[in-house]
Amino acid sequence: MPAISQTKANMEDPREHAVWALSPVPIDENGTPLVLPLMALQFISEHLWRCGFRHHPEFQEIVASEDSHTAFMAGGVAWMPATEAQATPPEVDLSALSEAEVAAVEAALERRKKGTR
Repeated sequence: MPAISQTKANMEDPREHAVWALSPVPIDENGTPLVLPLMALQFISEHLWRCGFRHHPEFQEIVASEDSHTAFMAGGVAWMPATEAQATPPEVDLSALSEAEVAAVEAALERRKKGTR
């Protein structure tokens, strides 16, 4: 199981709901990361679930930085106050589109800007 971000976690799956919070856990005031074995994360998540732990977004005080360069299991996660976090824009890969398809997407976006279909 790959390490997953909070935005991609299935919060109803005991083996996924807490994986994002364990990737990695800071263990001191300096933020030194405890990098857990990737294979263990799903079992720890499930154990926490069985112990009754559930995520409550309204109580979440910190969030992990989530961008295309974040290495969740390499200690590269920066935890920041939730109030400072900005919504991560979705990444759209258009590299597989033909020039005609790109032109069609551009035209559709232009129509959308103008409020027409």
